[in-house]
Amino acid sequence: MLQLPLFHASVLNDVHYGLPAVDQTRSAAEIADLVSYFPTVHLIGFPKCGSSTLYVLLTKIPGLLFPTPKDPAAPKYFLKEAHFFDDSARYEKGLAFYGDFYPKLHQKEAKYVAVDATPSILNLEALHSMSNVYDHHPHEHHFIISFREPFSALLSYWNHLREMPSKSDVFEDYLRKELSKNVSQCSPHASWWQHRHKLSIENLESSFMLHCPKMIGYYMFAIYLELWVREFPLKSTNYCLFFMDDLAGDQNIVIQSLHKCLKLPEMESELLPLKGVVRDNTANSYRPKHPVSTEVRAMVDALYQPWLCVLKSFLRGKFNKSRRRLNEIPWIPTGEQCYKLGLSFDENGPGTPMRDST
Repeated sequence: MLQLPLFHASVLNDVHYGLPAVDQTRSAAEIADLVSYFPTVHLIGFPKCGSSTLYVLLTKIPGLLFPTPKDPAAPKYFLKEAHFFDDSARYEKGLAFYGDFYPKLHQKEAKYVAVDATPSILNLEALHSMSNVYDHHPHEHHFIISFREPFSALLSYWNHLREMPSKSDVFEDYLRKELSKNVSQCSPHASWWQHRHKLSIENLESSFMLHCPKMIGYYMFAIYLELWVREFPLKSTNYCLFFMDDLAGDQNIVIQSLHKCLKLPEMESELLPLKGVVRDNTANSYRPKHPVSTEVRAMVDALYQPWLCVLKSFLRGKFNKSRRRLNEIPWIPTGEQCYKLGLSFDENGPGTPMRDST
């Protein structure tokens, strides 16, 4: 079940952004005890970017623990996604409610590592709630995120929405409508982005939502990374980053990468060959009923490419991804392409407009 963003300024001062009301009278020791039974691994994902595949691969790793809803009639997706932080009604049930999703963690000498695969990265409400709660957690936590070529992800997500009875629009008509708006400020060159370090999370997010088309904006990955890294700094959080391009390859290599990134004990046995886990998730798998014209595709790519330059800079600078590795991803722009867009990677931060040489 995909959760859409809940970015509404009217609720920013609500109690939801603190601990649940039912827990606000608890002592610090009680809070710390409850939170100690929470998952330390979150697969927060972007829609249609490989999170479900990563979840399946995580289930192949011994010692990982996934949600166990108490209610036997609960939807099956609760076995993967607890939807605690991004659902205010569930959040207000309290910290003990969330902890009960992981009963094995309450056992003496439990050695499990708990996982929640709720796709939360687009949800500012979840970001604030998680930040407030995990301030009380004593252990390092891990966020798993995967990226995909933006147009393919957008098309796949559109097709997902078209399964709903009320969604019958033509994809190209939607794109033309969104791109006909003034998107000139939806750019890394815009002042709101260049002065982002002076803005609060709420003001940065509202500037982004004001200037960038909503669904198209879901795949401007760097903006969401900026928001999450602010609340969960790299010094206290481990980010495991993947590209969907890798997920259709050797799945055991992906499992080993997950295992290493999550800092799990060495596996006692060799991994068995995996078959049929990953579907063909290339762009060709999600052809729209009415093909998108070259003109419109070029307009979408032109909007995304500068943000992909910023993403590349983030991954190189903040996350220490090698230049060689990034150059292997065909949809990540080259340094020369970013240079032509007027974007450099200097000490002022990712995606900084190049200074005049004169």
